[in-house]
Amino acid sequence: VRQLADVDGGRSAITVGDVQVTSDDIVPVLSVDRGRRGPDVAHSFAAGLAVTYVAAATPEQPLGWADLAGLRMDERAVQRRALDNLDAMLNTVSFHGELPALMVSFHGIESSLLLADAFWDEVAHDLPGDPVVAVPARDVLLITAPRWQPMIVYPAGALTNDRRAR
Repeated sequence: VRQLADVDGGRSAITVGDVQVTSDDIVPVLSVDRGRRGPDVAHSFAAGLAVTYVAAATPEQPLGWADLAGLRMDERAVQRRALDNLDAMLNTVSFHGELPALMVSFHGIESSLLLADAFWDEVAHDLPGDPVVAVPARDVLLITAPRWQPMIVYPAGALTNDRRAR
């Protein structure tokens, strides 16, 4: 259920479920590219992937085209604002594990970090070569580098008697 409202300073807001969303809350996330213009605001990113826009507090609820009108934003404005908001949140990224393999934590929208140039500029200083990433889900980001021994990551339960990780 989405409702429109004006908040402090005359900014527009929508309510998604019971969360009030303003332009300050919107961030980009990666999702499956459905290959057609559907109800959600989406832009093609790479083969099979699209960038959608969500409130950081509700990443499972993409913003729809009608939500842009409620926020009094056009497509380009939401794209720019979402990337600015993402950059403003980068100080909350945390890393888990040790080189040569790192897992990243970032508010359940870890895949969004693929869109943050400032993040990759920082990460590049700690890696021997260009980053190699795996994003098996919106909320999982794994990082390694090509100069390390090849890493094969199998999701839990994916190993069978016929296939064992080396």
